Amino acid sequence: MKRLLKNVLVAGALALGAACSSFEVKPGFNAVYSGVNTQAEKGYTRVFTGGSVGNDAVRMHHHSLNEISGTDINTYFGRNSLGVEAANLGIEVIVEAKGGSSGLFAGQPQYGIRDNNLPGMLGANRGFVQGTTNGEDINLTLLYGKSLDGLSSSSSPLSLELFNSYDHKKDTKDSNLTEIIVDWSLTNNFSLFARQDTNDLKFNDSSYIIGGVLKF
Repeated sequence: MKRLLKNVLVAGALALGAACSSFEVKPGFNAVYSGVNTQAEKGYTRVFTGGSVGNDAVRMHHHSLNEISGTDINTYFGRNSLGVEAANLGIEVIVEAKGGSSGLFAGQPQYGIRDNNLPGMLGANRGFVQGTTNGEDINLTLLYGKSLDGLSSSSSPLSLELFNSYDHKKDTKDSNLTEIIVDWSLTNNFSLFARQDTNDLKFNDSSYIIGGVLKF
């Protein structure tokens, strides 16, 4: 399966090169989250970058999340992926590499599928469902984002996001991260946010981050 997904990624890149005379570039979600972790009492920064290039036949996507607490590089964590989508289906074959204190690409890359359609079918305004593996470890990730403008006119700037990432690892204990984010848009490019982080569903031991978001 991993070899098949690799071959699909290579084929997609080659097809994109063949069609380069008629491609377009689209920005993805690009934003900087900066705030304070109320439990650790230190600063926090998370940066999202994304975009795609291609056409109606084939499109190459890039998704990136990189974060650090304070100025301590040992707290760095990142998830960076490349995906190939055919015929605007909303489903990508992806390769994802995670980074940590040992470097930008720590550990083996994982291959899998990213479905951008399912959250919308369940009422979300944005989101994805993703499953990846390196043949031994498995990651399942969900993002479900919902605008709250249907509740009342006063709540129109508010949105709610649920992010969940579950890791099954061959040599270590399974782990789960749940993030619940409330976003209050002040302008088209700037928001305030509050986030609850919970490890392994231990909600009585959650940490909280509050701050601002600059979208670009």
